[in-house]
Amino acid sequence: MYFAGGDLQEVTYVSTATSTDGVNFSLDDARILDIPKGTNGGGAHTSFVPLDDGSWRVYASTRGIEDRHILSYKAEDGLQLVQEPGRRLTLNEVGGGDLMSPYVIRDPAGGYRMFLTKAPYAEKIGQVGGTSITWIVSAISDDGLNWTMTDQVIDKAQRPSVLVNDDGTIELWFTFGMNAGLLRMKDVMHDGDLSMSEIEFMNIKAGDVDVHRIAGGGYRVYGGFGNVNEGGSIRVLRSVTVPWRVELVYLGMNRDPEGEILGVCISGTSDEPIKLEAHLSLKERIPIDTRIVNPVDFAPFSTTLIHVGDEAYRDVWLTVTSGDYVQEFRLTNYVPTVD
Repeated sequence: MYFAGGDLQEVTYVSTATSTDGVNFSLDDARILDIPKGTNGGGAHTSFVPLDDGSWRVYASTRGIEDRHILSYKAEDGLQLVQEPGRRLTLNEVGGGDLMSPYVIRDPAGGYRMFLTKAPYAEKIGQVGGTSITWIVSAISDDGLNWTMTDQVIDKAQRPSVLVNDDGTIELWFTFGMNAGLLRMKDVMHDGDLSMSEIEFMNIKAGDVDVHRIAGGGYRVYGGFGNVNEGGSIRVLRSVTVPWRVELVYLGMNRDPEGEILGVCISGTSDEPIKLEAHLSLKERIPIDTRIVNPVDFAPFSTTLIHVGDEAYRDVWLTVTSGDYVQEFRLTNYVPTVD
């Protein structure tokens, strides 16, 4: 595993950990890449592409005196990185005010394809108060060294993780903002064009993620968790079939002297007793002023969750728990967007 360490401001680096099962990891001592100060951790977003000679090419963004740009490194063993001459892409070629998180794959159509995050002019990714919008854009290359930007773009998206399926389709997993939860588009290169296929809420809270297929057709997600003030960790999640079905329907939101009132109807069926809880933080399970009306622990069930507080628009999560299984829902994802 390759991951970012440090405070992402003064000191940032890429380090490694090893595992035999993909779940339990042991930290390695070596830092394989030091990120220049002032990059807001952007250079810690790396992607590794296997080459035909058995080595690896590593892509990372960094910010110099003039602009943010993308560099590449060669690694014979995945640990000793040797920077390759030149820049793979510059901010002038990408456009906008900033770029970050290059994710490179072997394109099923031939050559290589890069997905990366782009910010508007005069804005920086990671700036105080956040950016007004970000996009995922795409570039192509025949050799992995010389890149050409395409005009393909996905609005309101950032921090891509990409899977190439056995049938040649490309899945794009991404987020929009640190608290927005993880999203997925199953076939983003339909007919060879970056298309806006159906977007699915994956109901996983994570900042940066790396998604992998596992035996049996499921997924394993490695996700960054926490923030620069409280420290971070990496969660490992696996897709499973849970013994319940839950549907959420937005009831409404009103202004109250106590704060915003968010109402969500929760209904479904379960083969086992379940527990419903609402939290501001999935990590610390911070209690909030939430009332679950007519709570039940048998199937079928139908209940209403009413939350009161200023957090209604921000980061309220529902967890459904039974035994070792936990399913998460970001409730504010179910609030309709008013344009």
